[in-house]
Amino acid sequence: MDILEAFVAVAKVLPQLLEKDDVAIWATNREKFLIFDRYGRFKIPIQAGDALTPGGTPDVVLKQGVKISRNVPPEVYGIVCKTVALPVDGGVVGLSYSIETEEELQGAMGRLLKEAEAISGSSHTIASKASEMTDFMESVQGVLDDTRRQLEEIDRIREFVDDVAENFRYISLNALIEAHRVGEHGRGFAVVAKEMQGLSDETRKSIGRIRINLQSIHSFFERLETLVGEANENLREQSTSSKEIASNLQGITDSVREIGKLAHQLA
Repeated sequence: MDILEAFVAVAKVLPQLLEKDDVAIWATNREKFLIFDRYGRFKIPIQAGDALTPGGTPDVVLKQGVKISRNVPPEVYGIVCKTVALPVDGGVVGLSYSIETEEELQGAMGRLLKEAEAISGSSHTIASKASEMTDFMESVQGVLDDTRRQLEEIDRIREFVDDVAENFRYISLNALIEAHRVGEHGRGFAVVAKEMQGLSDETRKSIGRIRINLQSIHSFFERLETLVGEANENLREQSTSSKEIASNLQGITDSVREIGKLAHQLA
């Protein structure tokens, strides 16, 4: 029994071996189809005894003497299928089987890959923006540190002015005492001393108001520093998480791409 006869003999059991519902199995000699068994949804108006069609798959295989494997659009047989034909002594053996599931899988994988790439790209953008925000918040923290140093310098200046006003008050008080001591000759000096004392009191009142305002500024500044510190820490965590998510999504995208390749090989 040659290969062609053996193929014809086992043709009936091939659908079970292939585990395919939509299958067409055929064999030809050099002139006509010896068998043409179809199963499932195949719509092929060919039967045993029909002559080979010029330019058809069997005719091409016979002329070229090589194996042909190609995908066939649904317009030909009613379903998307793959046809494989092999030259043997005295003719051609071949089969066609549905690859709709594989086609759907490829399409789904293609769509999934696009979505995964889009999400991965977005995650990389988010990670980049989070990193930029972290850098920005660190710059803000630097400005806050500079501002704190300036506030501390203002506090020192206020304390200095407060000391000057206090000394000025003591001087004016001593001047008044001395003016009263010398009597009539110290009257003019007493007027000046009172003015100095009034100026000292006003200065001390102003310093008091400045002190209250500075305390409020310090309280506000401390709250601001706390909020900025918390925001900076949250942004660092977000940046780290975003980078991890981007890395994981890139891994998923790569896996989807590999699965897509496998699906294509299955077809």
